[in-house]
Amino acid sequence: MTADAFLLYGTHAVEAEPVRLSAGALTADFVNGNLRTIRHGGTEVLRAIAYIVRDRDWGTYEPELTDLVIDQGPDAFSVSYSASCVGPGASRLGFRATIKGSANGKLVFDVDALPESDFETNRCGFCILHPIADLAGSPVTVEHTDGSVVDTKLPLLIDPWQPFKDIRAITHQVRPGVRAECRMEGDTFEMEDQRNWSDASYKTYAAAGIAMALCAARWRADAPVDQPAHHRRHQGGCRDSERRTGPNRTWRGRTKAP
Repeated sequence: MTADAFLLYGTHAVEAEPVRLSAGALTADFVNGNLRTIRHGGTEVLRAIAYIVRDRDWGTYEPELTDLVIDQGPDAFSVSYSASCVGPGASRLGFRATIKGSANGKLVFDVDALPESDFETNRCGFCILHPIADLAGSPVTVEHTDGSVVDTKLPLLIDPWQPFKDIRAITHQVRPGVRAECRMEGDTFEMEDQRNWSDASYKTYAAAGIAMALCAARWRADAPVDQPAHHRRHQGGCRDSERRTGPNRTWRGRTKAP
């Protein structure tokens, strides 16, 4: 097999080696500021949690990380770093990120972003990827932003439209007795079926990111200096659904405004 990165991936850029983080049954790979392969008890819960900044042509910025600190303890881990995206005309968006995981299954991904100058972006916020394998067609519970809760299913066949909109939280079974809840706050989220683009995931993203070009919600395509981004936190954990006492083991994920 060829080792040429360009032939394999279409780019000469070399991706950093992942750093395995672990806290009890919770594990995740830290790569370029984001999390991949989030597992609980060896079962994949999420494919990724990533803070993504798109440029005005929908390209993805690859910010350089500074002040990176990774602390791996016996039953917890934490990561912190600073980063910035430089756009046309030396415009700049800076952000500070912290990630914390604990043996009770709780995971927090927190980002504070602030433009250092007027900054153009088509989307700025968290993307959460649920795996297709073992989840396609499976039951989920979706909580909407108005507080309503619906029991439904993930698409079994490729869905050309967003299967769910106005999402506040989505819960699925990881394995018998363990359910995973991904809770998102601070914006309105929606999901799309990435199999439309040959990717093996369901992607949940901040819907207001699309509205930025229309200057809707609280996001603007041209973010003025000193106007902070409202995405803040992705928090998670896992819970044994058959137990009502003991450590909290429910997967929670959220982006939270201050």
